[in-house]
Amino acid sequence: CVFNYIHDKDIFQKFYGRFLAMRLIKELSASSDDEESVITKLKEMCGYEYASKLERMFKDIRLGADLNQSYITHCENEKFCTKFHFHVTVLTSNWWPVTVSSMFNISNELLPRLTHFKDFYMKRYTGRKLNILFQYSKGEVQMLYTKPKYILQVSFYQMNILLLFNEFPTMTVEKMLEKTQIEANIFMPALVSLIKMKILNCQDIDPDQLNENIQETNLPMNNNITVNDAMKSDKIKINLMKMQQENSVNKIAPSPVYESVFEERKLTIQAVIVFIMKNRKALKHNLLLSEVIERLTRLFKPDIPAIKKCIDLLIEKQYMERDDKERDLYKYLA
Repeated sequence: CVFNYIHDKDIFQKFYGRFLAMRLIKELSASSDDEESVITKLKEMCGYEYASKLERMFKDIRLGADLNQSYITHCENEKFCTKFHFHVTVLTSNWWPVTVSSMFNISNELLPRLTHFKDFYMKRYTGRKLNILFQYSKGEVQMLYTKPKYILQVSFYQMNILLLFNEFPTMTVEKMLEKTQIEANIFMPALVSLIKMKILNCQDIDPDQLNENIQETNLPMNNNITVNDAMKSDKIKINLMKMQQENSVNKIAPSPVYESVFEERKLTIQAVIVFIMKNRKALKHNLLLSEVIERLTRLFKPDIPAIKKCIDLLIEKQYMERDDKERDLYKYLA
């Protein structure tokens, strides 16, 4: 097994967890059985705690099916109907490596359903807090003004931009930003992707000449945006999210992951030192170092300076102390 040759298994776990989360959220997993089989093997090799968050992510996905069915029944009982299909996956914040999105002005077509679901959920689970993760949300919009009536697969941000044109035939970039209140660094890539795919027209802009990297493209704020009535495609269903995803939206940046792992390592080393000292009561410096390394090697190989820093920190916190006569002897403080 290749996994056995990985020294920094905690770093592997972080990256694997993030990629698994994206596969589950975006429904890209080739096989749930294969995913769960990998998690079972990780648990066998590294212990329950190592794979616990991965297992709990799957638990959320399974519970989501029951929750959505309960919500459908609730809507039928209340005779609350809308013209579109609605599906929600609730992610437990402690288990998923995701961040909360900034709020913005959600379109009038979507807001009533989101509010209705939130009220249903909060009554069912009192005391919980529910935040919408817009960056992972998606939907389909049908273009009723074209022949054929194309279906656009869009991100939540793209959807809210498009729905503006149910109310306004033309808008400046500045007005669209003002109406949606979406952060500019999120709004611009979403808008540019719609222009590049020729769903929308932008005054004085040739969509074929737009920067390949939509993250770096800026449009003049006073340019008028309109719907492209002449839009044509060989496909009836068009995926507009792909361009944004390929241009670094939702990509996993290595630096924050490593920083998170190194911070967690400090806490893990301290916890192991306390566990050892609590059981041994007194231990020589070199023996303590050896036992810490031995216990942590299956997860990562801690370096000596890091262990020494953690020992000093625990002495400072009065979890342990140096013997007055033998300075290389540590004693546990109850």
